[in-house]
Amino acid sequence: MTIADISEGFIFRAGITETDTKYVSAGDIVSLSFKNGKKKVENCIVKQLVKNDGEEGYSVEVPLEDTELSIGEIGRLSTSVLSETVCETVPLSAVTMMNDTNGYMYIVEESEGFLGKEHSVRKVQVRVEDRNDNYLGLADLGLDSKTKVVVSSSKKLNDSQKVRI
Repeated sequence: MTIADISEGFIFRAGITETDTKYVSAGDIVSLSFKNGKKKVENCIVKQLVKNDGEEGYSVEVPLEDTELSIGEIGRLSTSVLSETVCETVPLSAVTMMNDTNGYMYIVEESEGFLGKEHSVRKVQVRVEDRNDNYLGLADLGLDSKTKVVVSSSKKLNDSQKVRI
């Protein structure tokens, strides 16, 4: 993502995938950061989205009036979008995807055993409603803040397997 085309003032251009176009459109307010986050430009308005010729993806164009920046400056575009549905979010690493929308994850359950408290995992099927680079939004599973979700494991897990935390 760079600053380019100074014929009409500075224009910041960023490449996005076709999937990301549902999160950004012309007229949206975005934030830009430059110089490893040391220079921030807030409340910028997206001028247009342009389909890349002969390539996959789109180019987002944001006009800039900041004179402290120069052509070729590399930056980062960020925006926040509210999901249309209320989802439970988990890290990407918590879910093993079987296709684009379905997968499974493991939940840790606690029980009283012969020698005290024991932990086991329960395999839960999930449906992905939304996603970003770090998290998945899952259809309502009834999770609460005390539910322990397995994010990583040193061994392959199976349903009802005893585990140590």
